[in-house]
Amino acid sequence: RVYWYNGILARIDPGQYGMASSSLSMADTLKDMGGGDDEDMMEMGYNDGAHGREPKHPDNEYYMTNYNDGRKYGE
Repeated sequence: RVYWYNGILARIDPGQYGMASSSLSMADTLKDMGGGDDEDMMEMGYNDGAHGREPKHPDNEYYMTNYNDGRKYGE
């Protein structure tokens, strides 16, 4: 069990757990894919739409989809 647990931790974030791994980690993949920025953009879009604000990021698909939902279903 310890072997597999340590292997999993090494794949998640080798720097945090002090284990070196030559394979690509989950942390590397998340960083390469842009982290959680899309979720933040979605939340910002919904909130801006719900409060009747002008869209700040009209070129971002995630923002605008949630902006329109916020206008429809928001406060």
